[in-house]
Amino acid sequence: MEYEDSKKNLGNLIIWADQNTDKRSRNEATTRLHLIDRLFFECLGWQHEDCTAEERVNGKYIDYSFRCPECLLVVEAKKEGVYFELPVGKSRQKQDIKFFLDNFPKVYKAIEQATSYCQSHGTPYGAVCNGHQLIIFVASRTDGRPPLDGKVLVFNSLPNLYENFLLVWQCLSKLGIVSRHLSIELQDVSIAPVPEKLSKGITG
Repeated sequence: MEYEDSKKNLGNLIIWADQNTDKRSRNEATTRLHLIDRLFFECLGWQHEDCTAEERVNGKYIDYSFRCPECLLVVEAKKEGVYFELPVGKSRQKQDIKFFLDNFPKVYKAIEQATSYCQSHGTPYGAVCNGHQLIIFVASRTDGRPPLDGKVLVFNSLPNLYENFLLVWQCLSKLGIVSRHLSIELQDVSIAPVPEKLSKGITG
């Protein structure tokens, strides 16, 4: 699926969601069917054969596991009523995970749950989505920092997703996940220089 077609599909999804605002009481299963499925399969280049739904791990179920071919992304779906708000004037897409612990504990719990799933699965990336809002993060870090001490990319509405679709595509599309662009976006993936004293002791 091409980038432009995917962005057009997202525009169509926004129109559909606006026309069906009376269904805001959708439960988790209906939210997945009406909104989250369309977001990932129509707007982000994933195929149904890439996804395993309701996979059981350690006695719990993962809503979506995306593979290419190994599992690279876990998505925790929430019903539409689980919302969050960003501080007034907050324009950047990056947010500390601890912000949700302090202000939206239900959202933090979903991030924590998805992170646990990822670590049990050896999966690098996680996401939480309620159909309208999306949080994506690195769940298995390579910089020695605990995942829950890191940052997330936050998109607080479908129009916000559309406005920042290049970033969304780079980080969450099938091609973006395979290229691991989210790691570059959210953590320092550069190689640290050799400490000075050690480097002086290294000879050819």
